[in-house]
Amino acid sequence: MMNLKTLSVRSNVFLTKLLPIYIFTALSLSASTSLAQQSPPPAAGSNTSASTELRRYNIPAQPLSEALIEFGKQSGLQVTTGSVLVEGKQAPSVSGTLSAEQALNQLL
Repeated sequence: MMNLKTLSVRSNVFLTKLLPIYIFTALSLSASTSLAQQSPPPAAGSNTSASTELRRYNIPAQPLSEALIEFGKQSGLQVTTGSVLVEGKQAPSVSGTLSAEQALNQLL
């Protein structure tokens, strides 16, 4: 039987280790699907990955749920997560020219 301390530790591990992987995977799959539907095949040797393309980000500190929505708007990627995972979490501000992966890492 799991006690509250064990549950709390597991929740923290999930939020700090697995949530970023889950969100980034969802972003990668979304970007891949979007690129496949909208773009012709890239030229050999080119890098069109949305996660490595540099963009200017200006996301103020705010609740994580709102920050992820703003990240999606600024990155052009679709962000999907469960509300329970971000409820009550605060995201720091993110500003600068970054890849989507770098910006998301700073938010999380």
